[in-house]
Amino acid sequence: MARGWMTRACRAVLVGAALCAIGVAVPAATAVASPATGATAAVTCSTVAAVTASPNFGPAGSMTTVSGTGYCLSTSVVVVFKDVDGVITVVSGDIPVAADGTFSTVITVPAGAEVGHARIHGRDAQSHQCPATNFDVRAPGV
Repeated sequence: MARGWMTRACRAVLVGAALCAIGVAVPAATAVASPATGATAAVTCSTVAAVTASPNFGPAGSMTTVSGTGYCLSTSVVVVFKDVDGVITVVSGDIPVAADGTFSTVITVPAGAEVGHARIHGRDAQSHQCPATNFDVRAPGV
């Protein structure tokens, strides 16, 4: 695939109003229409976005810091949590992306998250990139 495209192939999920193309190849350039003139222009991110969680493990109800790099400027990110059973929860609203293409937010692991391997996704509202990182939901006290 061409540089600037995400390489995983999976499926898209719809959670309320937040469409997160989880693992779907999505271009880092998107045509955006000007509200004033209707003209379109390509908005390009210089890198492919990535997210991390620290810590990357904990029980349901615990907190973790989710950080991202390589996001489009002047946009926002929605963070989505997918537990081992495939239950999807939007865990943050629109988080603004900084001038250097980064974001950081503290989220709470959903109370009903099942123990096991989970994924945390950060969906870029402009380019629709939706990279993910692993998170291990552990039993309380482990």
